[in-house]
Amino acid sequence: MVLRVDKEKGYIDLSKRRVSEEDISACEERYNKSKLVHSIMRHVAETMGIDLRIALKGKEACSTGVMDLYIHVGWPLYRKIWSCFEAFKLVVSDPDSILNSLTREVKEIGPDGKEVTKVAPALSEEVKDALVKNIRRRMTPQPLKIRKEILR
Repeated sequence: MVLRVDKEKGYIDLSKRRVSEEDISACEERYNKSKLVHSIMRHVAETMGIDLRIALKGKEACSTGVMDLYIHVGWPLYRKIWSCFEAFKLVVSDPDSILNSLTREVKEIGPDGKEVTKVAPALSEEVKDALVKNIRRRMTPQPLKIRKEILR
């Protein structure tokens, strides 16, 4: 909970004791879901050999690696389904319906020398397969054995 804000110094005073238990558990759950999504995205970027650095070109930032996955997969899923974690849970059962709907605009120079914008899939087949494999491995619920002795 925010106690006070010092705009001159740029400080924000916080209190952990004044936060309710419901807010704590909701925040921890949201954090753990986000951490799992980021872990999957980072692992796919690393295994596919995508560079994890952000290179600067002039005034524009050219994003690669994890940022590229977020730009073309993560953030569109947040806009579409309101949660990348929930979208990944849907990918476990039906990956094509979720991932094939993601597209991006690609600018190319046409034969006449003019810039042409085309719509292309957001993911290559290799990256899509690696993403689905990783999501299924990390998000498939683990079977749970429950035993109970029945008394007569």
